[in-house]
Amino acid sequence: MKHKFDESFDKTESFKGFELLPKGKYLCTVTLTAEDESKNTGREYLNVKLNIVDSDQNGNFSGRHIMDFLNYPKSDDPEKTANIFLAKIKGLFCAAFGRVVTAKELNSMEHSVLVGKTLVADVYHDDSTDTVRARVNAYASADSWKKSNVPPDAQVHL
Repeated sequence: MKHKFDESFDKTESFKGFELLPKGKYLCTVTLTAEDESKNTGREYLNVKLNIVDSDQNGNFSGRHIMDFLNYPKSDDPEKTANIFLAKIKGLFCAAFGRVVTAKELNSMEHSVLVGKTLVADVYHDDSTDTVRARVNAYASADSWKKSNVPPDAQVHL
């Protein structure tokens, strides 16, 4: 190996992986968007990588990542599958821009415009496979984060 290790290597425990993110809301910055194709199914998807900035959970999750895979619908998919994709992609873009994004606007954008945007990801646990995974259920604008994290007794009601 090119790199030489010192005694800190001997004292380090082997990496055992990250614990599953708790269900909850996470303030995130989009760090990557990429279109890809599943090697198993051939289905195209949009890969969105989120970097956690803050959380409504106890614990420090800053710097952890959430990956979201939005499967593009195929022509033979049920209407429900296509609608789920449309709702999720609309939620993602509307949350990132803090306003409603129209189909016309979306068609003129590249998915890379999301990189650097801050938004809120609502995470749930998907136990539909052998491995439980943290998945994004929905997105919200970063403005909602400030409002949702103010203690109830400090909120002003007009």
